[in-house]
Amino acid sequence: MAEEHVYRRQKSKFAGYFILAVSPVIPIVGISMIATAHGAQYNRGFIWISYAFAVFCLLMFPVFLIPGARLLRMRVVVTPDSVTAHNVEGRGVHQAAREDIESIDLMSTSYGRSAFNVRVPYVKLKDGGGFFLDCLSGAREDMPIKPEQLAQVNEIRTLLKVSGSDAFHVHLPPH
Repeated sequence: MAEEHVYRRQKSKFAGYFILAVSPVIPIVGISMIATAHGAQYNRGFIWISYAFAVFCLLMFPVFLIPGARLLRMRVVVTPDSVTAHNVEGRGVHQAAREDIESIDLMSTSYGRSAFNVRVPYVKLKDGGGFFLDCLSGAREDMPIKPEQLAQVNEIRTLLKVSGSDAFHVHLPPH
């Protein structure tokens, strides 16, 4: 089997682990508030606020857990024969064989309702299609290119033996 190289965005990996580590604490805090309010002789207002806060904490558990898990699943897997992008929700999983790739370019795109564009590697296919490598997105287009991002993109180009451009003047609409 060919050697796989997995690329993740370091900030999202840390954020994903942090969110997953913190999310179990939220219901524990809520349950402890119920125990505190139930066992103590406080006024009724405190008890109701404690129960409301506990319910809020229990409802927030999946709100934190789901994005943390999604951040950890975002990655790019490169073998000498193909590239597979596990992108953000809505962009899905894309795979391309090395023979089908024309180039890997840094392009500018926006995410959702963002007010600014960011540089994201774009796999341009020979049939005219293509896809972004979302987890390798970099800085805003009006800021300098991060050397780490450029190094990762160049390493992927080298592994796949494809060319590419770092000129990011091309603006693509969000997908």
